Amino acid sequence: MEDLAGTLRVFAVTEEAGEPGLIDEDLIERLAQAIHERYLVDGVRRGDTPALNESMIPWAALTEAKKAQNRGQAADIGRKLRAAGCVLAPSVEAPGAFPFTDAEVGQLAKMEHARWMKQHVGEGWVYGAERNDALKQHPDIVDWNALPEESREKDRAAVRSLPGILADAGFRIVRVTANRRLPAVDPDVP
Repeated sequence: MEDLAGTLRVFAVTEEAGEPGLIDEDLIERLAQAIHERYLVDGVRRGDTPALNESMIPWAALTEAKKAQNRGQAADIGRKLRAAGCVLAPSVEAPGAFPFTDAEVGQLAKMEHARWMKQHVGEGWVYGAERNDALKQHPDIVDWNALPEESREKDRAAVRSLPGILADAGFRIVRVTANRRLPAVDPDVP
């Protein structure tokens, strides 16, 4: 052991594995595309069409700004998992359903809405009674409590889809702390 001369460092694997920064750019791009694909599937179920929602188009046809929105959601996965006491781990077995609790789904959906809203407002979007991409107006630029139930459900669906999206990318969610209290939503934290 003396030959190691200080080169050996002990660290908590769960802390290192849970670092949001470990999700690299290539993975973010793959996850962003998978998030968009899931969004399209959910949108079809809701009855969305490209005429009603300009985001209802294939990834390759999205504007760079819309791709950046998906990348922002993908890059935030580590923070959300950490808030729920979970980490991302490589999957070497057949994916199973990961059981987020109802409370986790609710709180992580609020976190996703706050992240989404901060990103949009940072890009110059404002509240508008009707969505207008050309004018950067969106009816969901409101506090969670004022958000219509249909829009809240979109955020919940984004959280519920995480295990499947991550499984498709070769990862799984591992719970490392039991009964962890989720933090209050902080819209100033991306």
